[in-house]
Amino acid sequence: MRHARGPRRNLLDTDLLYLFSYDANLEMRRDELGFVPGGLRVNISAKPNETRAYHVARERSTLSFNTVQGTVAWGVDRALVRTDDIGVLDVRLTIRTDDGATIYSWYEGVFPSGERGYRRLISEDPLLGTEEEPFEGRVYVTPRYETGDPRYQWLMQYQCVGIGRVIIIKSSVRRASFDIYAMD
Repeated sequence: MRHARGPRRNLLDTDLLYLFSYDANLEMRRDELGFVPGGLRVNISAKPNETRAYHVARERSTLSFNTVQGTVAWGVDRALVRTDDIGVLDVRLTIRTDDGATIYSWYEGVFPSGERGYRRLISEDPLLGTEEEPFEGRVYVTPRYETGDPRYQWLMQYQCVGIGRVIIIKSSVRRASFDIYAMD
């Protein structure tokens, strides 16, 4: 198909560059802000010092600078669980690297909670996920990073994307794992 200004071209002319991964042990506190237009707002926190950021050595990377390895020192997700079974994430976290740098990150994302996910998360029996069969869902995020440490300032030039999964047991988010890529 031809358009008035010539042939259509691909808009995504970029590679995804693997940066690092992280696994987060989480606790979903029920200090709910309650029902708001469109759903239920809850806070999900990373358990301090139980969450690692690391570079997977077998993954392809062309980084000529420090790779991110460390601990998530602080993190919170102010999630909105919408009535259409989609979770909308609003995350803030701080990574303390193994070599002493502090990196701040913020991102938004989406989490499809599956059919009747909203109802099962808030009240319906059966609850979402069990110890024997945890619910595992995909998560898609768009992180950005800030740091004053010159060894990691290269991170600030990228818009990143993350693909992950969450584990939910008895309607409580317990764990999240992400692979983070830079759009290069």
